[in-house]
Amino acid sequence: MKKLLITASGLCTEAIKKAFFELLPEKFSNLNIGIVTTSQPKLKEKHPKMILVKNTFHEMGFKNVEFIDIEFDNINKLRKFDIIFLNGGYPLYLSYHLKVSGADIVLKELIDSGIVFIGASAGSMVLGPDNNICNYFYPEDNTFGVTDFSALNATDIRIYPHYEEHCRININLAEKISEFEFKYNCEVTRLNNDQAILVLGNKVYKIGYSKRETYVDKTPSLKLILQANSFEAVKGEQSWTIHKNNDDDIKSEIIPKGISETIVIKESNTVTIPAKATILLSFNNKPSNITVNIYKDNKPIKQEIIEGKIKIPELKGSIMYEIVANWNNATVSYRFSVNVN
Repeated sequence: MKKLLITASGLCTEAIKKAFFELLPEKFSNLNIGIVTTSQPKLKEKHPKMILVKNTFHEMGFKNVEFIDIEFDNINKLRKFDIIFLNGGYPLYLSYHLKVSGADIVLKELIDSGIVFIGASAGSMVLGPDNNICNYFYPEDNTFGVTDFSALNATDIRIYPHYEEHCRININLAEKISEFEFKYNCEVTRLNNDQAILVLGNKVYKIGYSKRETYVDKTPSLKLILQANSFEAVKGEQSWTIHKNNDDDIKSEIIPKGISETIVIKESNTVTIPAKATILLSFNNKPSNITVNIYKDNKPIKQEIIEGKIKIPELKGSIMYEIVANWNNATVSYRFSVNVN
């Protein structure tokens, strides 16, 4: 059975450590642990993060912990380990050397055999289906000029690690991730430093999330991005299924349908916008499909959506928009109005 622990910062909280220990036999101290150092091209095992991980394992009671660099070491050495830790650093560099060394084939075999894998940041990213998001955000890190961004594909979960921390540095990060999701038609899990995802076979468990965060008990929001400005659309009619986990008893609730009479743009009834301007629809939870309806003088107008963006028509005056978004367990409508000058 597949055993993966996907993290942003490794075994950094008691909750994440507890999840890790649940993957192990009762007597674990003599298990062999390999820390892959390849993601740090210059310092390798001398990098402070590598040393920290090794010390953490020793503090947790493990005796046999060693480094392995698949860029230079014999990849068959990987087969001796009971636990493999893919540490953080540069995911594109790590992924490249996994492929050219053939270590990716060995690791896939070990994953399928049930060896415990822990990923931290870049290490978690290469456990996913691809490294497209790495190349999208950091193309300068593609030092080998690769065009094949496929990864180990041990899980279909794509992550963006250190999400909250990076949002404080880059105020446009949330919008850029949404743009990536629309462009590549995929979903990205925003993973904070104190959170993790445990994959056991076909089951997925979230660690470090509150019930509210894990089982989303509110409908997703829609932010409208116009150049440097952003506005929030008002939710209209909605139907949303919530899954709550209380002592392992999973229940479902349906939020009653309701309709908001409030006009849509946050802090303003309408926003003035030029004809042919483009608005990006940025959801905090990517829908499976979107329908755009627009009305002028109560008459419908045809509107297309391309890569999550809508273009304002050449019609002066007030135009009302309705965005109908669908998820597997929800349908929500959003409304906003624009004044075209």
